[in-house]
Amino acid sequence: MSAAVGIYRDEMEVNYAVDFGRDREPATKRSRHPEYRRKGSSPTRVGGMHCRRSKRWTWGTGRGARTLNMRAFAGCLAFAVASMAANAFGVSFDLKTIGNPGNNGNVIGSGTYGAVSQVFKMASKETTNAQYAEFLNKVDASGTNPNSVYNASMGSAANGGIQFVSGNASGSKYVVKSGAGDKAVNYVTWFSAARFINWLQNGEQTNSSSMETGAYTLNNATSGAIVARNAGAQYFLPSANEWYKAAFYNNAGPSYYLWGTSSNTQPTNTITNVS
Repeated sequence: MSAAVGIYRDEMEVNYAVDFGRDREPATKRSRHPEYRRKGSSPTRVGGMHCRRSKRWTWGTGRGARTLNMRAFAGCLAFAVASMAANAFGVSFDLKTIGNPGNNGNVIGSGTYGAVSQVFKMASKETTNAQYAEFLNKVDASGTNPNSVYNASMGSAANGGIQFVSGNASGSKYVVKSGAGDKAVNYVTWFSAARFINWLQNGEQTNSSSMETGAYTLNNATSGAIVARNAGAQYFLPSANEWYKAAFYNNAGPSYYLWGTSSNTQPTNTITNVS
């Protein structure tokens, strides 16, 4: 469950890029998602391939790839987890500490982004199909799909990674497709991502009620305005400022890189063979 900073029509807008009733983009167009303040309708899709290099998050060249043109993260692919805790219980993440709180933000367009008030941790990779399937089997052992935490496209679409097998025993009805376990989970709404976060917050319990409160108070909502993070949340979806700091901040500066490759040089899409 991740966060991203989107710039739309040359103006920075903070958007939760998971909801609006849109399916995700293909796996070749990845990006993270921020908590956002819902503002109007969702922006149009863009290209710009997201990848991860050198423990930072980067975008390839092409439309949507430039720092000042990272618009339309709505309909994005995956989400990452941010945390104030050391790690989850059964589901584990490679959490990187994002330090130096109180730093100045970076001015982009009409806004300033990256300033945070406390140290936090952020998963270095998106939430995977294996992690999300474990969540589904814990909170929905019988396969009733409470609050639509499972999307049928996860099983039917080519870029989906989790199948629902009704005939399987209770607690094992959600099965990761072959070879898809470490791939980013697809077809997840913001509300489903928040339920995953609540489940982590509540110690990964084996009941559906553990999804509705915790980091976010959802009250069975599956659409509408995005819910604010509760005070004291130990796991959460990163805000735009938290995402931006994790992706672009240069601790040695302190300053911000132009690109998420720990560099001010624009990355290319050239593939180099590594022996």
